[in-house]
Amino acid sequence: MVILGDRHTMFGDLDCAHEKLGSSYRAHGSNYEMDLPLIVFNWQEKLPGPERFQQNKDLTHFVASGA
Repeated sequence: MVILGDRHTMFGDLDCAHEKLGSSYRAHGSNYEMDLPLIVFNWQEKLPGPERFQQNKDLTHFVASGA
């Protein structure tokens, strides 16, 4: 079983149901999570706009489908 939370969810013990944290609080992560440019090498066709690729899996589906 795998349990995942969304970007607003953390797991752990807490005395109340919700805790307000400052905007600069960072629970986890590192530089590899920042926005990076997407480079598609040797693609011969026209690429769709950036809204088509929101996650890594979107690129995989796009390339696997051939367009």
